[in-house]
Amino acid sequence: MHRLVEYNIMNHYRRNVKNMVSQFEKFSRDVKVNTDKTDFYKTRNSDRYKGINDNYFGILDRKTNCKWKVIMHDDIDIYENMLINIEHILSNAPNVIIVNFYNPTTKRIKKAVNDDKHIIEHFNQFWGQCSAYNVSYMDELVKWVKKHTIWGEGAEDLKVEQYCSHNYIPMYTVVPSIAQHIGYKRSTFKNPASIVGVKRNSFNYSPTFDSTKIDWEYEFKNCLKDKTKIYGGLGMP
Repeated sequence: MHRLVEYNIMNHYRRNVKNMVSQFEKFSRDVKVNTDKTDFYKTRNSDRYKGINDNYFGILDRKTNCKWKVIMHDDIDIYENMLINIEHILSNAPNVIIVNFYNPTTKRIKKAVNDDKHIIEHFNQFWGQCSAYNVSYMDELVKWVKKHTIWGEGAEDLKVEQYCSHNYIPMYTVVPSIAQHIGYKRSTFKNPASIVGVKRNSFNYSPTFDSTKIDWEYEFKNCLKDKTKIYGGLGMP
């Protein structure tokens, strides 16, 4: 029987992930560190996102015996309940492409909280600080991105949004936020703490959330749905 989850840290060489790795060790979990050793991010041309594209889609393209690959950015906090929640939710999730465990401070997340929804189905506004990727979808996703977008032009999350939108394959976000973006003020790409009024940290982060008390089959079937899509943008010819 295949293992459920392969954990990955998506890292840039300028950030030290020793503490993150030690947390995985503390909680008896294996983790792979995937380090971008380039400085493409310093450019302002079509190579700007090449390093992060190579790193991110390289993780997704690599073979594994696990059902899900979890990718975490190198600026989030790791704690035991987080890993337990991720594993419990994924063990009860349907056969979907992506389950996202981070909530930015957006109107859509606030609506889900107000409507008492634990799952959002959507195609855009993907924030990948901590997300699980269904391995069975990854070959097609990576092939499509390489064929239909300009490599290095446009960030990895945008390319995922473009794929999901063009192919009408929704992704899903868990509410409340199980991960917190502790590096929201120190982006490698010099992103500010908020973008067009959207804060890059989570207002509803809940480290004590108990996912075992939720009926996830019901939540996935009765989720908040956002059908808006993004077909163009950076990297689309």
